[in-house]
Amino acid sequence: MYKELVAFQKMYDLVLIWHPIIAKFPKNERFTLGQEIENQLLYILKFIMKINTISGDRTKFLPELSEEFDILFVYTKLAYDLKFLSAKQLGFLSEKINEVIKICSG
Repeated sequence: MYKELVAFQKMYDLVLIWHPIIAKFPKNERFTLGQEIENQLLYILKFIMKINTISGDRTKFLPELSEEFDILFVYTKLAYDLKFLSAKQLGFLSEKINEVIKICSG
């Protein structure tokens, strides 16, 4: 059911992209910042699924979804500033996050 949703699939792909990156974080950060990033990714994925089940005006959920993506951006930037991500990874991940945001916001 969700596989045909473009926003869901792009977000799912983003979770898969992040997973091996987080696995390379220093051990102590894997279980702090890495876990927070994974939790945020999964929360957004669930949120997209939940929004899809609602009939009617879904735009009222966009501010909350935007806020969740903002948190993900902060975590991503923090990982970069702590040198857990390269500039290339930061650019790639930011591009993928923006892609999902554009799809979700129409």
